[in-house]
Amino acid sequence: MLNKYNTNLKMSLFLILLAAGDSKRLKSGTPKPFYNINDKTLLEHSLSAFKSFHEIKKTVVVYNSKHKKNLDKLNLGHVIKVNGGKTRQESTYKALKRIRNMNCKKVLIHDCARPSPSIKMVKNIIYHLKKNHAVIPVIKANDATKRVEKNIIFKNIQRNSLRFSQTPQGFTFKKIYKKHKKIYLPMMVKK
Repeated sequence: MLNKYNTNLKMSLFLILLAAGDSKRLKSGTPKPFYNINDKTLLEHSLSAFKSFHEIKKTVVVYNSKHKKNLDKLNLGHVIKVNGGKTRQESTYKALKRIRNMNCKKVLIHDCARPSPSIKMVKNIIYHLKKNHAVIPVIKANDATKRVEKNIIFKNIQRNSLRFSQTPQGFTFKKIYKKHKKIYLPMMVKK
């Protein structure tokens, strides 16, 4: 009997690990991707989380140029390194652009600040990516949610219709690249 989450796919699957943020909220001298927990950085933990997925043919690490010396200290193996942009969207676009001629059919995009996605969730995403162009895990919003303007609550939001998106997220490469290119190219023209 075939396992529902059998991820042995005949597709070219790549992984993009986003590690290019400024880590402003962490308020630490160490950028979040290079924060050390149990003798490994968050970036190394993220790489380890995907190591058992043999479907992943190539891994791209998107980094912040300010943190290049932190990156160079790590032995990350055979990863493609891409200098990130000013925003997460720009960093993602740069990674997609870098792999566009590498026969990538499907892509997982993951925020390395969340280093421990469950194996079951990743298998589920890969499984559903076989027949879908986008697979985005979400969790329900359990807390009361409000709209605020000028520090005044003016509306309660019905939380039963709200979800928080998680990573990794899976996409058909051509579709996600086209969307990012459509958004990013007009920004390049304005500069």
